[in-house]
Amino acid sequence: MRKYILLLLIIGIPLLAFNRKHLFVYDSDELIMDIQLLGLALVLLSLILSLIPKLRKPIFLRVLLIISISIVSTELILSYRSLQVFNRISFTNNYNDHNCDKLLERFEYDKTQNKFAYFEAGIGIDSEGIKREFKEKYNVDVVAIGLGCSGDSENHCYNMALMDYLESKK
Repeated sequence: MRKYILLLLIIGIPLLAFNRKHLFVYDSDELIMDIQLLGLALVLLSLILSLIPKLRKPIFLRVLLIISISIVSTELILSYRSLQVFNRISFTNNYNDHNCDKLLERFEYDKTQNKFAYFEAGIGIDSEGIKREFKEKYNVDVVAIGLGCSGDSENHCYNMALMDYLESKK
């Protein structure tokens, strides 16, 4: 049982270090990672203590195994969530600070992928609703990108090209 705990520590410590360095997205992630670090330190200390013959009880090792599994699981969940945010930011950056001509070039590429962006101005846009509406109505994947209160006319150019394309596709 100790070798499984040690294996989880060998997986958990580098994964936590990777998460801290590359995938830290929200302030709450820092607190979660601090708790994970304390948990891993506790498991490591307990694993060392389990070398003492009096503490080699199976229940003690099972508890360590359960704690190790839960810590590594939360690290994997945090990594997955952070990667989703990173991918969305990377996708959105393909459309930032471009003039209308560059956005139209990007639109031509998006047509080959059948995945488009849709720019929406305003506070609190319903990106899932927009995504669902385009999927049901036109059978295309759309990533809704919120622009906040200010609508950019360059992005409007992309939306108009998208709507024209979808109408002609009907």
